[in-house]
Amino acid sequence: MKVLQSLLFLLLFSMLSCSQKEKTKTPKQLVAEDSGKSVSDFDDVLPVYSISKDIDAIVLELNDYDPKEAKLFHDKIYDDILQKDTLFDWGDKKDFIATIRPINSIYIDTTGQLNIFRSLNLEKRIKEKLKPSYYIYGTKGFTKVSLGDVYFTVDECLSRIIAIKINGFDKNKYGHPLFCSEKPLSMVYGKDYKKVEKTINKQIDRFIDSIQADYRNKSGSTKIVANTDSYYFTYEDDFNWKKEFNLTDLNFPSRSIYRINNQSKAEVVWEKSLDLYGIPCD
Repeated sequence: MKVLQSLLFLLLFSMLSCSQKEKTKTPKQLVAEDSGKSVSDFDDVLPVYSISKDIDAIVLELNDYDPKEAKLFHDKIYDDILQKDTLFDWGDKKDFIATIRPINSIYIDTTGQLNIFRSLNLEKRIKEKLKPSYYIYGTKGFTKVSLGDVYFTVDECLSRIIAIKINGFDKNKYGHPLFCSEKPLSMVYGKDYKKVEKTINKQIDRFIDSIQADYRNKSGSTKIVANTDSYYFTYEDDFNWKKEFNLTDLNFPSRSIYRINNQSKAEVVWEKSLDLYGIPCD
């Protein structure tokens, strides 16, 4: 889905010269001189979003726009469930959003930006691949949480996701949830990131201007929440998801990790984003 937006972000983040720890795997290695860390140290980090007023969740985007891209475990499970166990029906195509009909699933919430459903079969299969608890990092701090229900979303235009609800995350104490990891990360919540934020946002602006992109978040949207040595954990999100978006809103919430190299350039080493605007239907 979202061919234009997805290609834009893939191109952008492939070209940009961008307290705890988690070990992961990736074929690409980029070692930071000051820490000995590599890009692979962040490969298993997952994004966390508030997908509705009442649901904070680890989010896995479903891939249905790039047939050449390898299917991940959640894509394979979803495709298998969808083939064996019809989850929904689109109904009247003249007003498909209003008439999505659950079959072997149930409505959870269709009042917000995302049409959220639950399938017990899908939930069972997904949870078999996950740990029972994860560390969740928010805008103010982090804590360890247990996992709750598993949901999926249905839409012809927006990002489609599998969302695993997190239990026990106190927003008053830890802020808005942003990142997830199985093992604790060496994140330091600093107080002054203005200089690094400016470096990252300027590079994003230069690249977006160079390709004359039709769709983007407003300039200066990237915010730093924490760092570990020369690696910076960032987000683009106003936490104000609504039913209808326009081009002046923050339409593409994201979670990213940048490294500032020896030339004071920012290079992205990990990135996930969603399309809440619906580029394919624009």
